[in-house]
Amino acid sequence: MLRTKDTNKVIDDSFKGKTLFLFDDKGNKWKQTAYDGNLMFSGKSFYILLAEMNNMNGDCEICKKLGGMELFSNEDIKTEIFIPNIVESEDWKWEI
Repeated sequence: MLRTKDTNKVIDDSFKGKTLFLFDDKGNKWKQTAYDGNLMFSGKSFYILLAEMNNMNGDCEICKKLGGMELFSNEDIKTEIFIPNIVESEDWKWEI
């Protein structure tokens, strides 16, 4: 279950239409106005970014997305990987 990192709210249908931000560990941020629930932030997929942050590189976007989904769903390693931060605050700084 995904939660906002800054407010610890479950990211569900209540966020549809609101503005959310996605941050990585390198200081990059993506803003999504009118969030629609698909974990896309200005064209950047949460799962692809998760894969990239954990060095799952390659040319295949679908492969990276599936790899990111697999990483996120693996409870055994969730504390050992870098996870993008989804937040409500634009002034956020990424944290583990």
